[in-house]
Amino acid sequence: MTFTDDQKKVIETRGKDILVSASAGSGKTAVLTERIVRKVCEKSNETDIDRILIVTFTNAAASEMRERIRQALKEKSEEDPSNEWIKRQVLLVDHAQITTIDSFCMRLLENHFEEAGLDPGFSVADTANVKIMLGECADSVMEEAYYRENELYDGFYEDFIALTDSYAYKGRDDAITGFLIDIHEFLSSLPYPEKWLDEAEKVYESEDAFEESVLYKSLKEEVFYVLCRALKAYDKAIEISENAGVDKYVSFLENERDKVKECAGKRDL
Repeated sequence: MTFTDDQKKVIETRGKDILVSASAGSGKTAVLTERIVRKVCEKSNETDIDRILIVTFTNAAASEMRERIRQALKEKSEEDPSNEWIKRQVLLVDHAQITTIDSFCMRLLENHFEEAGLDPGFSVADTANVKIMLGECADSVMEEAYYRENELYDGFYEDFIALTDSYAYKGRDDAITGFLIDIHEFLSSLPYPEKWLDEAEKVYESEDAFEESVLYKSLKEEVFYVLCRALKAYDKAIEISENAGVDKYVSFLENERDKVKECAGKRDL
């Protein structure tokens, strides 16, 4: 394979950390494979393949990477049949740490559970159990909030009751616990969740008029998006009614659709 100058730079750079960003289909896997194989085979920097950690996003990608490295090493070995070092690397490929980050962390904890302060019989919770545990935690947070009164700050209890009055339905706060879980899962996907929370808080503390605030603009776009979805739903319902010959519903649906279209046409809402 012929590599571009930028790809060669990635393959050949040594002695420093590098960060490579490239689009899909640009040859990232081929470049990474070549970089690893050269590093393993260079006489000045011989490194056993099982001493390199190679992390992918999926198990399928890990399997593909392993096979590419194996094939590349075999080709190197065929080019230089007397090279015992490369033959050794071909044998070590199956023991190489070519894996997803989840699998690597799991193996690390299994091998060092004592240092991590874990029970040796620990296991990873499945999706269903995680969902149950998150629900229990959210319920616990809500229950604690009901009895905290103003411990966190003056006026906390009043603010909390205002929240429940706005979002609880018929005395149930399921919607709020759902918000807590959604926020937790969103924050867990961010590299700096605390920073995001600080920035989000500033949105509510802005001295700008509400109509000029980021919150208002975001809500306006969300409402517009919902209205557009409603229009599509009405169009589909009208099409179904016309095809079914139920003319008495068509005029009603068209009238309702026009009302929604009028609202959607007012971007200032």
